[in-house]
Amino acid sequence: FMASLGVLFFFFLFFFFFFLSFLFFFNDPATTEIYTLSLHDALPILELLEYVSSHISSAIEHKREQVALGESEERHRALFNQSPVGILLYDHNFVVTDCNARHVDIMGGNTREEYIGTCLIDHPRQDIVKLMQRALNGINEYYEGMYRPKRRDEDLWLSLSFTPYHGADRKIVGGMVVTLDNTDRHQAELEAEVQRAYQEQLFDGAPEAIIILNTDLRVIRANPEFTRLFGYSDEEARDQDLSALIFVDGEKDNQREEFALLQHGEMKRVEETVCRRKDGTSVNVSMLVTPIVIDGEVVGLYAIYRDITRRKQAMDDLASEKERLAVTLASLGEGVITTDINGRVSMINTQAVKLTGWQSDHAIGQDFETVFPLREEQTGSSIDSPVYRVIESGVHERWTRECLLFTRDSGQVLIVGSATPVHNLSDEVIGAVVVFRDVSQQRKMEEEVAKIERLESIGVLAGGIAHDFNNILSAVLGNISIARMVQNDPKFIGQRLEDAERATMRARELTQQLLTFSKGGQPVRKAADLAELLRESAEFTLRGSNVRYDIDIADDLCTAEVDENQISRVIGNLAINANQAMSDGGTLWMKARNFKVTEELALPLNPGQYVLIEVKDDGPGIPDEVLQRIFDPFFTTKVTGSGLGLATSFSIVKKHDGLLTVESEVGVGTLFSIYLPASTKKVVTTEEVELDLGSEGGRVLLMDDEESVRDVATMMLGKLGFEATTVNDGIDVLDTYRAASESGNPFDIVIMDLTIPGGQGGEEAIRDLLEYDPDVRAIVSSGYSNDPVMADHKAHGFSGVMAKPYVMDDLRRVLYHVMNPSE
Repeated sequence: FMASLGVLFFFFLFFFFFFLSFLFFFNDPATTEIYTLSLHDALPILELLEYVSSHISSAIEHKREQVALGESEERHRALFNQSPVGILLYDHNFVVTDCNARHVDIMGGNTREEYIGTCLIDHPRQDIVKLMQRALNGINEYYEGMYRPKRRDEDLWLSLSFTPYHGADRKIVGGMVVTLDNTDRHQAELEAEVQRAYQEQLFDGAPEAIIILNTDLRVIRANPEFTRLFGYSDEEARDQDLSALIFVDGEKDNQREEFALLQHGEMKRVEETVCRRKDGTSVNVSMLVTPIVIDGEVVGLYAIYRDITRRKQAMDDLASEKERLAVTLASLGEGVITTDINGRVSMINTQAVKLTGWQSDHAIGQDFETVFPLREEQTGSSIDSPVYRVIESGVHERWTRECLLFTRDSGQVLIVGSATPVHNLSDEVIGAVVVFRDVSQQRKMEEEVAKIERLESIGVLAGGIAHDFNNILSAVLGNISIARMVQNDPKFIGQRLEDAERATMRARELTQQLLTFSKGGQPVRKAADLAELLRESAEFTLRGSNVRYDIDIADDLCTAEVDENQISRVIGNLAINANQAMSDGGTLWMKARNFKVTEELALPLNPGQYVLIEVKDDGPGIPDEVLQRIFDPFFTTKVTGSGLGLATSFSIVKKHDGLLTVESEVGVGTLFSIYLPASTKKVVTTEEVELDLGSEGGRVLLMDDEESVRDVATMMLGKLGFEATTVNDGIDVLDTYRAASESGNPFDIVIMDLTIPGGQGGEEAIRDLLEYDPDVRAIVSSGYSNDPVMADHKAHGFSGVMAKPYVMDDLRRVLYHVMNPSE
């Protein structure tokens, strides 16, 4: 509008001055007159133009004022809308006339239109309404605190200003509420206050002495623990030079130099130093000094002191105790190894180093099994580490059965020992201690003692043998002498020879007992029904006596691989002893059950499944001094006893890889326990058959170095219908056997003595025979029942076995089974 008015005024002036110029240039009188008259007439027009011009100027100025006012209103509206604080306007009726976007954002809502027109007179916060009323009365008010707007579900911390709102005439036309959201600032202030309180409590309640220093090492503040430790109160310590307070005289300069290094921002830790208290006494402390850095500049220091007097004393005591322990462990005769929870070696003493061959620095950190590999003494099989078992179970374990420790230099040490778990204060297992000792020398001493005892036993044995054999020889020689004197009475001679034969059989039984008791007597084993064996032995032994028996056999009793004759002899010996002990009658209890042997039982048996046979009587019992020698050979308390029964029984059970023990209480009775290894094999029963060798007989090659044995055996074979050819050495066996075979008249059976002094025995000869004739039928015969060939003859190529001395029935039985193997 102003631009259009200016242009119009410009054109008006242009045409006016053009008209005047026209009159002047033409200078025509008439025209001049007309001009003069026109100019006179134009005076009102000039006034008009002046009037118009003034009004146009006023209009232009008014317009300018309106434009400036509009721009001002726009700026105020922009400031109103974009203000960072909330603004709300209301009139005298408390009706909202306007609000900005920030107010909507603070109070909650979508648009300002939701607020405009609403009435605030019924606002739930009447205290706010009163402040709004006071603003309408021209009074400025202020409120700060927690406030929850209607449209929000959270409390805000707001600052509210209530001021009157004036109109153009400076009259109050309403009120204005300015809202500032200080929630974040308030929360930060609260957190800062909590942090300050926490730091204050931490500072005052810390268990360590803490002081704050300026860069000149002067005390700014000291906490209560500093007062307790050094004796200076906070007031006394403030502004004091730290070195003058607590530093020892000789250390002041050094400490100040070290503290000066902290100006570079480095932390300093001292594990142990000596400081001075207010009363002049010294105290051992650890120290931590750290710089206080603000904006990269060190403005002060924190110094933290901890009293380590007790800890130092404890460490000194621990060091002394450790030294004593080290000396003790070094002086022990037992090896000691400790491990952690994972079974790694953490300590090994001098004796353990000596026994294992592992130096301490090499052993520590190794797995226990690497340093301490154990093997079974008999089988050489590995033994699981006891450390892992006790760590897992938490129970002490001791092994009394000797085992082999393989040393680092491939040596072997015979040891016994124990393993014990180590617990912490919470009773948690944190490792194990293994204590062990070398029993090799002890074993040697025991063997030497055993040799001496055996020599003593041999003396008793020799006397017993001499006594019994002299009695037997007396019977044999006496009967033979009488038979020679009376030559014309065949019946009388036959009776005497029969008595001599019975005496000889007694000698054979005595020999078998001696061989069983000695290193020999290896059992010829097969799976046997122990229940039936117990019944038969009890019935046979106690038949006709005043002692009754009670047998209890478990239904699931395992079988056992035993020599039935030997085990029957053991049961018979125990039953005889019980029968003799209960001379006035009583009861013999026999019980058989399955029993599992474990290492915890400390029995001298390999762990595994066993059959346990218990033989118990209710006799007078056995005194302790007698019980200790009850298994000694020829030791007896009976007038008619030989003293070989229990000794032989003990040896038989031991050769079956078992154990025979005894327990007795005077006035109560005696219990014998037999442990025999259980077997899973089934019992094979055979029917009795009549041993008919037939009438044809056969050819037998007999090898023995004793001429008398060859002669007697030849006559026995002849009586049984066999033709015998004899040789006295194993070397001749193969040549004679080959020659007979090549001549078309082969031998049916070969009987060979096992042992030929200075020559080849049956064990070597059978190998040559088998190589020549794999189908050869050979019988091994020997007076040494301890030889493995006698215990397992088939494994060595023999078809039968016959122990010396033997009688006609023994020879007939062996020949029959060799010639009829299917039966």
